[in-house]
Amino acid sequence: MAWSGGTFTGLHNWVTDQSNAIKILASRHKAQDDVFIAGINSCIEKSGSNAMTGNFDAGSNRLTSLAAATAATDAPIASQIQDGSLTYAVDTGSANAYAISLTPNETAYAAGQVFFFKATNANSGASTLNVDSIGAIDIKKYHNVALVSGDIVENQIVGVVYDATTLDFVMITPTPTAPITTTTAAQTNITSLGTLTSLTIDNLTINGNTITADSGALNLTPASGSAIVFDGTINVDAGEVTGATSITSTAFVGDITGDVTGNASGTAATVTGAAQTNITSVGTLTSLAVTGEVTATGFTGTLDGILGSGAPAAASVTTLAVSGAISGASFKDEDDMSSDSATAVASQQSIKAYVDTEVAGAGGGGMPAGYITNADLVTGADADHDIDFPAIICRDTANTKDITTSAYTKQGDAAFAEGTAAGMLADSVTLPASGTIHFFIIEKDAAAGTFDYMADTSVTGATGVSGWTVRRRVGSRTTDGSSNIIKVIQHGDDHELDVAQLDANAANPGTSAVLTAVSVPDDLKVIAKLSFYMSDTTPSGGPTYMLVTDPATTDTTPTSVLYTTQMIDIHGGNAYTFETAQVDVRTDTSMQIRTRQDNSTATHKLVIFTRGWIDRRGRD
Repeated sequence: MAWSGGTFTGLHNWVTDQSNAIKILASRHKAQDDVFIAGINSCIEKSGSNAMTGNFDAGSNRLTSLAAATAATDAPIASQIQDGSLTYAVDTGSANAYAISLTPNETAYAAGQVFFFKATNANSGASTLNVDSIGAIDIKKYHNVALVSGDIVENQIVGVVYDATTLDFVMITPTPTAPITTTTAAQTNITSLGTLTSLTIDNLTINGNTITADSGALNLTPASGSAIVFDGTINVDAGEVTGATSITSTAFVGDITGDVTGNASGTAATVTGAAQTNITSVGTLTSLAVTGEVTATGFTGTLDGILGSGAPAAASVTTLAVSGAISGASFKDEDDMSSDSATAVASQQSIKAYVDTEVAGAGGGGMPAGYITNADLVTGADADHDIDFPAIICRDTANTKDITTSAYTKQGDAAFAEGTAAGMLADSVTLPASGTIHFFIIEKDAAAGTFDYMADTSVTGATGVSGWTVRRRVGSRTTDGSSNIIKVIQHGDDHELDVAQLDANAANPGTSAVLTAVSVPDDLKVIAKLSFYMSDTTPSGGPTYMLVTDPATTDTTPTSVLYTTQMIDIHGGNAYTFETAQVDVRTDTSMQIRTRQDNSTATHKLVIFTRGWIDRRGRD
């Protein structure tokens, strides 16, 4: 039987058995032990390893030294209820998206649940509360009204109850926008009010559209340096306005008498005072007599008449001081200076915007458009194919970003591979024979800031390398008939051929214009650095004049006053004569320059060498 009504009873009574001459048998002893075992197993173990199977009656005693509940199924202790930690927490979310974490955590929302939180941020509109990451629930006021800005203020204690029907949290604490009736005498921190039917302040009554002083004058006193502004009509009943230092109106009706020391304007105003020094505008005048100096801070329209003395004429002003606004067709406020006017005045704002754009680059970067520095390309270990690139700082061709690279060595006879000592030829590009190869800095699309170098036969880099679209041309080189890169000594934009190239050796060049391709990069307009040699084995005695020009300019016959170089027979036709000259001239995109002589015979000879070129590399 063991336990009965909370009382434990053994199966056998050994004393009674002795009196009854009942021996202690193994079976009876085991049965007694089994009852003890069952009784012990029915008790709550101290370690808590077994659970109760029924209600526990403490018999009017307390459970002491309990730990704080950490799960929803734990019994709370009195301090958790008193300090509110079961239902209160400080908000850890953001404005309009409040969040709290309770101990123990809630696992689901249930009808009637009440929570309190201290708002870390004020709300700016409709808001939610997320308890223990169960999910964000809309907070409503007045049962089903969404919150508006200011319903929750910073550090406010907010109470909500869960409505399982509408699936909302309903605020049970007042909101700043709720209707409030104040009955106490002093309310120093009321920041806004609804619609009032009347308001009495001290001896001032506001009722409808009327403000009435119960005694004394009604004074409107603005802050120092500020004005009283009436947006509409001001009616003065059978009285005078006195003591006002300034009255401003866009539609003044009535007479102005006395001295006007401020500004008077309007279509019907009559000024009767003797001295009016500050009238800033008038209507159409049929005549105006001025005995003193006329000074204007802003004049609109055409001024015809006499300035100073003399006959009537269109007005001209040598000095104009304007303290007000300037407007009209001759005033331009254009950030891009698109009008390009030779006569209009630009605003300070548009000048600044234009200069800032030009300095920063059209794309808004830190470097000006076209900027490049420290970009001297050097022949590498494989003198015919390799290029050593220095660390270069520049702006990309599209003017969208600044570029800073490290020094690399790239192979000009191998397909592009990322990294130094690797190939640089663009996709499907090979080194041309007797052609031009252009070198570019490129950026990897998938890894912004990852730069490398590419060689392309396209001057714009149009062939390119797949996945590398940002680019800037940093130099160009020519190749010989064996597809070897011709060595150049570079100093910034100045390119000096290691060995000068012979480009022309013509006998009897004639007197018509001749286009000659010189040894500079193709598809570019560069400044070719040329050496000329003119000779005549049987001079006729007269000088020969020659012009060297850009093919883009107008072809012109050279004369004794219009020439680049001349060959003069100083020996009267009895000796060999020659002339040398060094000329810098711009080429066309086909590497050509133009020469023309005013005299040519079978014994004339013209030799042209290319010493190098100047390539601005996109600076312009």
